[in-house]
Amino acid sequence: LDTPDDYTATYQSDYALDLINAQGAWEYSIGDPSTIIGISDANYYITHEELEGKYIYNDPQNYSTNYYHGTAVAITAAGHTDNSTGKSAIGYNCKLSLTSMSYNKLLQMSQEGIRVINISWASGCYANGYVQSIVDEIYENGTILVAAAGNGTTCGGPSNLVFPAA
Repeated sequence: LDTPDDYTATYQSDYALDLINAQGAWEYSIGDPSTIIGISDANYYITHEELEGKYIYNDPQNYSTNYYHGTAVAITAAGHTDNSTGKSAIGYNCKLSLTSMSYNKLLQMSQEGIRVINISWASGCYANGYVQSIVDEIYENGTILVAAAGNGTTCGGPSNLVFPAA
């Protein structure tokens, strides 16, 4: 099994990576530099040592002052790995396209050929036909959306629907 040297550099074991059996997945693939993962989130620390040189695009209109969540998500998806620093990423040979939280940005990334987009945000608790038409078009383009379903209290509780994940 492929085990990057930073897999246990920060923690003796990594709950999240162990939960998804990252080591087993890395036996099959560590990503490919021609694969671009889209991240739709708050702003990013683009000078973070785990992100430098990993992104092909950073949305200049992303004015959020919340850099922490977007940075963590981007590093988890495809940050530098096997560098004895920080944490290991899932698809660490992939590149990133970093954009703000917007359905228009999701559609744009999909139209540009990005086939996997992470959405770690919620836009509502009720179905919306307009939003669904955008999600449908993205799906028809061949793009997979990976969306957050909330943190247990979003939309009133863990059994309630959260969009766009729902």
